[in-house]
Amino acid sequence: SRQVSIPALFSRRSDSQTPVGSSTNGHGGSDMSGESLRVAVAAACEVLVAKATCSALNSMDQDCGDGDCGTTHRDAGVLLLQRLDDMPTAQPDETLDFLAQVLEHGCRGAI
Repeated sequence: SRQVSIPALFSRRSDSQTPVGSSTNGHGGSDMSGESLRVAVAAACEVLVAKATCSALNSMDQDCGDGDCGTTHRDAGVLLLQRLDDMPTAQPDETLDFLAQVLEHGCRGAI
């Protein structure tokens, strides 16, 4: 079996470190501003659109599918980057609904 490497979005960190773009809210959770959330989604999308990621996912998908998983996820990343400024961030349910709607309607049902 061959090994395929996918670029890491975030490097490993110790449990005491707070993820980039977030801050502790004093209750064990984190508060993320709308801009920080957009930065995090954009970072994830940049990984999806990277040539190495697309190639690795397509390669893995050739072993068990039709070989277009990386291309589909790359297209999703591009689409989300194009719509990022439209993403609502005040309420988590609105953010998730927006992401789901964009992906459902823009990715031909493949994601």
